[in-house]
Amino acid sequence: MLICMVEHAAGQKRRCSKCGNWYERPGRDTKHGTCKKCHAKDSREWYFKNREKRLAKCREWQKKNREKILGYLRTSYQKHREERIQKARQYEREHKLEVHAHHVVAWAIRTGKLKNPGVCSNCGMQRTTEAHHADYSKPREIVWLCQPCHAIFDRRRRSESARRYNDDRTEEGRGQVRGI
Repeated sequence: MLICMVEHAAGQKRRCSKCGNWYERPGRDTKHGTCKKCHAKDSREWYFKNREKRLAKCREWQKKNREKILGYLRTSYQKHREERIQKARQYEREHKLEVHAHHVVAWAIRTGKLKNPGVCSNCGMQRTTEAHHADYSKPREIVWLCQPCHAIFDRRRRSESARRYNDDRTEEGRGQVRGI
């Protein structure tokens, strides 16, 4: 079988040394000699095989450069301070009901009127639990959920509200020609 190699403007075709498939080589020379899929697979395997060694190097670098890291965090914190404050205020303006519900629960916990049981109401696991509001207009009606269960409940609520939103939009648009 005769295969013709054709040069392209962006690069040229090469055969992967791992899988044998043809891939287009970028303009700059690569040292890998493998296609993207094989290179990604090799990188992933190396990543998991050398996990402990990588983490140890990372910890060692962090110990040596503690002041450098803290300095970066301080300057970054100060640099983006106003932006964070504006985002927080915007969130509070857009989600008044949710923020109020969160404040009510936090105040009740702080004053001792509400106690975190430490057991998830959904799965029964003894973990750190979070207050979940099924309805933000009733801030004192909460269910204590662990973080994984809380994420599931919130994801379900978001998908249901998106479904309702899309249903409302399709009913409004029925019988109308869109885009005219």
